[in-house]
Formats: sequence, C-alpha cells, structure tokens
Amino acid sequence: MQVVRAGVLAAIFGLELLALACVGRWGWHLAPGSAPGAVLAVVAVLVWAGVWGTFLSPRAQVAIPRAAATAGRAAMVGAAALGGAVSGWPSLAVALVVGWVACAAVEAAV
Repeated sequence: MQVVRAGVLAAIFGLELLALACVGRWGWHLAPGSAPGAVLAVVAVLVWAGVWGTFLSPRAQVAIPRAAATAGRAAMVGAAALGGAVSGWPSLAVALVVGWVACAAVEAAV
C-alpha cells in the first residue's frame, strides 16, 4: 500500500505541475505577448499554487474536511483544465481531468 500511495502522490505532483502550466497559459492567453499577460500569468499561478498548497494538496498546511478538500480540488482542477482548453491545450486539459479523477479514485481506495 505504501508503494501505491507513493505512486499516487507522484502522479498528483505531476498533475499539479500540469495544472500550473494550464493556469499560466490561460493568464498569458488573456493578454498575449504583453507585460499584462505575463503579470496575469504569474499572478494566476501564484494564487492557484497558494490555495492548492495551503488547503488542498495531499500535504496541505491547513486541514479541512475531506469532502471540502475533494470539492475544492475538483473546482481547482476544473478551472485549470478550462484555462488550458480555452488557451489552446484541450488535450492536456482532458489529460489533467482524467488523471485527477484516476488519482482521486485510487487515493480513496488506498
């Protein structure tokens, strides 16, 4: 079980990186090729990472009820996937959602 848990955590970390890329791309897409787009991309990534790391990551700093964490993760992953999809990465957006659902299912079973 420890090996499975470690694998799930590694997969979640990879999905977190993909989500951050989608969020950053979305910010850049809103104002392409400009300083405002770069600033928006950086701010979006920092806000997403801050909320995720503080409340929703598997090793979150602040403990919240499991149901709230699952709902929050779904909302954050959904927002990142939406951002990736509208900014030109629909395949990565689908991979993010499918990967997250798979990891959530395995994590719940372990």
